[in-house]
Formats: sequence, structure tokens, C-alpha cells
Amino acid sequence: MVCIFKNVNPWSSTSTENILTAHGIPYEVHTSSEFASLNFSQFEMIVFSSDQNQAFYDAYAANQAKFASYVTGGGFLLFSACYNGWNGGNLTAPLPGGMSTVFSGAYYNAIVDPAHPVVGCVPNPIYGSYASHGYFTGVPAGADVIAEVMDTPDVKQNPPTLLEYRMGNGTMLASTLTLEFGYMTGQDAGIVLENSLLYGYGLPTCTSFDLIYLDEFGRSKLCVNSQTGEFAYQVLKGTGIGEYNGQAYLSMRNGVLFINSTTLNPRLQFYDNQK
Repeated sequence: MVCIFKNVNPWSSTSTENILTAHGIPYEVHTSSEFASLNFSQFEMIVFSSDQNQAFYDAYAANQAKFASYVTGGGFLLFSACYNGWNGGNLTAPLPGGMSTVFSGAYYNAIVDPAHPVVGCVPNPIYGSYASHGYFTGVPAGADVIAEVMDTPDVKQNPPTLLEYRMGNGTMLASTLTLEFGYMTGQDAGIVLENSLLYGYGLPTCTSFDLIYLDEFGRSKLCVNSQTGEFAYQVLKGTGIGEYNGQAYLSMRNGVLFINSTTLNPRLQFYDNQK
């Protein structure tokens, strides 16, 4: 069961309900007046909606510890820290894990972890009017930054707008993207919303990578689009840790698929003899 928390419809939209219904995912809608009394542990995922009124954000500030406990206890929290929308509310309290937000509208967000399931099939850069309402500061160590603000006249540090991190036994997926507005208007953030809901519920998301390989020692991961040659190569531990993205040449010789890119450092060469 999914819990949608909202006092009002974000941007007059029922995007989250529409997506969950389309995928047969059961849900309940609750308001901020129930933060203190509702048993959070009954829900596999909680959705903290965008663009709420001030009463919603004030109630969250008073119950912040309960949200943190839900996550550390094993829950999945999709926290949309996208405020200052049509309903006028302002989020000032930190998110579970200690992050804060700075409001700044951006038309473009760059995807920096294209292999993450929530940005599968999402154009890079993410565009919207706006694509995001702000960015995060105080990001927890080890967080996976998925997207960030592209350079604007007032923002030059490319701060994060979409990221995931673990807290105890649970997971935080935090966003400042205009998720519900994007789905309602057909903008890129809407794809992120649908992917995020499916991901949080443990269902397959839209993906532009149809070939995914993990080495037998768990040291690296390679995701490839067999049609375009686009790839994301992740070194998960050891020397060269990080993610490398680019375009590869794919060729088939004697039943073996060769994936070769000479444009990156480190140089990527890979073959799959199972093809």
C-alpha cells in the first residue's frame, strides 16, 4: 500500500493517483492533520507531495522525526521538496537525513547518473517551465546524486535536485523537480515521477538501457543501449570509482558482442560471449 500525503492537489493535479491507478498499485490519500496519529509502518511507500499549502509544511516540521523513523525502520519515502508553487507553501524544515533546500527556479537539470532507474527514458537535460523549484544543501555522505541544476546566472555550483540515499534500513528519494506539474503538462519531470513511483514500489521502470552487466566481483556495472551505443559505466569500488558516460561502437563478430569506446578515460572495452 502507498500513502500519498497532501492537503491540496499539487498544481491542481492528481498525477500521482493517476499513475498508481494505471499500474494497479493500491494507495490511500491522507492529510497533514494525520501526521501525528497515522501508523506509517503499514505503508511500503510514502509520497510527500509537491506544492502544498503552509499548514502542510508546518505540520511536517512538527512531525519531522516521525518521517525519519519511518525511513530508518525500512520504509521508502519519495519526498518532493518542490514548494512555492500554485498553493504558496514554503518548506523550511530539513528533510530526513538533514538536507535543506534553497528555492531557485531552473528550466534545465542535467542528469548525472543516467543509469539510475528513475531517469530511464528521460531526456538529458531535463527541461520544464520550471524543471525544478530549488536545490539541496547539506547532502548526506554517500548519497547518489541523480540530477543537478545546470548553470544559471545565479547558480554556478551545479547543486543537486534529485538524489537517493539510505537511512538505516530504508531509502530516501528526494527531489525538487516539478514532478506532478511535469506529468500533467507532458514535461520531462513527469517521466521522473512515474519512474519514481514504480521504483519505490519495486516495479520495473522505463529504461533506455537494454543491456546491463555486473561483474562477478561486484566491482563495476555497465549499462548499454544496444540501438544507440549510449552507455553508463560505473566503477562501484576500488581504483577509479565513479561513473563514466559516453557513446560506444557496438559490433557482432562470430556471435560475440563487442562494446568499444575510445573517447573516455579510462578507455572502455567489453565483450559479451553469451550473445
